[in-house]
Amino acid sequence: MGSQTTRFKVCDHHGKVIAVHCRQDNPDGTKKIWWETPDGKPGLPEGVGVTDLPLFGSELARTIPITKAMVITEGEKAALALRAGGIPALATVTGAATVPTPKALLGVAYVNKFILWPDNDKAGRDHMKALARNLFLAGAREIHILNYDPDTDEGAWPKGYDAADVVIPETAKTVLKWMLDDWSTKARRPSARESQGAKADPLDTVIVVRSQRDDGSVSLALRDVFGMDATPGKSARCPMHDDRAASLSVLRDDLRAICHAPCEWGAPGVTASDIRKLSKEPVQ
Repeated sequence: MGSQTTRFKVCDHHGKVIAVHCRQDNPDGTKKIWWETPDGKPGLPEGVGVTDLPLFGSELARTIPITKAMVITEGEKAALALRAGGIPALATVTGAATVPTPKALLGVAYVNKFILWPDNDKAGRDHMKALARNLFLAGAREIHILNYDPDTDEGAWPKGYDAADVVIPETAKTVLKWMLDDWSTKARRPSARESQGAKADPLDTVIVVRSQRDDGSVSLALRDVFGMDATPGKSARCPMHDDRAASLSVLRDDLRAICHAPCEWGAPGVTASDIRKLSKEPVQ
C-alpha cells in the first residue's frame, strides 16, 4: 500500500477556508506535513502566520449548544476520532511548539466549557497550558485539561498517546467521561494581582475558575479612569477612539477588555492595571 495524503480545510467560524493542512502518511509509519492556500498554492496565504490560523473545525462551534462542552485536541486526526464517536471536537493546527493567538480564538471562545486533550508528552502538556491561557484571554470561562493517570501501567499510555489512540466510536463517550471524572484538572485565569507578582505557573495549581471584582476589575478601572459605566459580559464604547458602535467587550470574568475595532486595545486586550496607568481623557 502506497502513501496516503489527506487535506484538512482550516476554516474560520464563518466557514471561510483560510488554509489547507496537508498530511502524507507513508507505509513505513513516517509522515510529511505541509500547507497550501485555498486555491492550491504551496504555503500559507500572504500575511497569515501559523499562529493566526483558527482551530480546525471552528465553523462547527456555532452548531453546538452553548451549554455543551467542546474538546480541543492537538491535530486534526485526534479531533476526527472524537467526532466519529459523537463528541464535539476542534483541534490546534500550529504544532506543539506554539498555539493560536487570542485573536484567532475569538470566534469559538464563547463556548461554555472547553476540555483540552493533550498528547501524552511534555510538549503536548505545555501546548495545552499555553492554549488555555490564550483561550482565557479570548474570553473563555471554564477550561479542563486532561491528564494521563501516572499510576496506570507504564505501557498503557506510551509517549505521544492521544485521543486517536484511545477512542473508537463505540467507546468515545464512556472513555471521555471516565478520563474527565478521574484525571481532569481545572485551569484558571490568574487575577491581575497574581499576574503582576507571582512567578509560579498558575496552571500548575488546580483551582476552579472564578469571577472576581477587586483591584483586578476592568469595569471598575474604566469607571475610575474614564467615568464609564461598564458591565462584565457587555459591550461598551471604547474610550481610546471615537467609538459610536460600542466595540469594547468587557469579558465576563471582568479581568480584561478587548476592542474589536482597529485600536491599541485590540486582542489580547487590556487589564485593569493597564487602564489605571493611562492618563488619557475619555472621548466626548
